[in-house]
Amino acid sequence: VTDAIQSHPDLFKGMLLHDPSLDTEYALRRLDELILKGFVGVRFNPYLWENNGDSNLYMSKGTGLEVYKRCGELNISVGIMC
Repeated sequence: VTDAIQSHPDLFKGMLLHDPSLDTEYALRRLDELILKGFVGVRFNPYLWENNGDSNLYMSKGTGLEVYKRCGELNISVGIMC
């Protein structure tokens, strides 16, 4: 995907699908790297969050919240898959 975006930025745009199992710092670093490579936003899939009683595994907490905040700082699109 990255090669296509960089080769034809007028034709292709990429969005990162956030993986809630990633460590927060790694997820933020990866987002920053992909934005520099031409990605334009992040998608969140609520079904990827398996709560199992851990409140940090809600989309609105932990790594999900931090990635969402970074999207705001970068002024990039956020999509929620339903």
